Amino acid sequence: MAIRFLCPSCRQPIETDDVWAEKLVACPFCRTTVTAPALSTLGTVETVTGVPGARPAWSPDASWSNADTGAPGPPQFVADGDSARKDAGARRLATLAIVLAGLSIVAFTAMSLIIAPHREELFAFTKDFQDGGSFMQAQKEMMNDLMNRPGGIPGWYVGSSVAMWLGALLWAPALILALLGMRRAAARSRAITALLMTVVAPMICCCTFIPT
Repeated sequence: MAIRFLCPSCRQPIETDDVWAEKLVACPFCRTTVTAPALSTLGTVETVTGVPGARPAWSPDASWSNADTGAPGPPQFVADGDSARKDAGARRLATLAIVLAGLSIVAFTAMSLIIAPHREELFAFTKDFQDGGSFMQAQKEMMNDLMNRPGGIPGWYVGSSVAMWLGALLWAPALILALLGMRRAAARSRAITALLMTVVAPMICCCTFIPT
């Protein structure tokens, strides 16, 4: 006698033989391992869902065979074509987000390393801002000081500025792509990794400008 119940993970109706009552079985739709109830909690699958042909669950302890064809291996889940394309697209977006976030971390780290030997000089430029002056006034005075130097604008300032802007330009799309990847469960783990990396990048940038 078959036991019919809803998978608690994906809410799809599945069934298994009564020998697996109160034992672990695997849902053929979402592949989650669940405990089969002692008695059926559904009527016939066709009556409950209106969609005939729902496949039975299979036990991870039993000999694997495809429920539809009898071929070796666990039951094969064939995703909807549109859903599969969306999942693949989300995974690509999340992967690209990881790459961009990693590059932004590299750029901000390069900026920090360039500025490190010149921190006192940099903070001296922005002293008015730190003492309560306007940000624009501090920036104007800093640029005037740099432009009036005998050697022109120092190379370290140019290099750090390029690295900072490059990091920002990489960081912004990385954050957007990671958020887009979060919409699909298939790409969520990659998207979370990308989001964590987008948190690290601005932290590196901010720590560079904290006075010691």
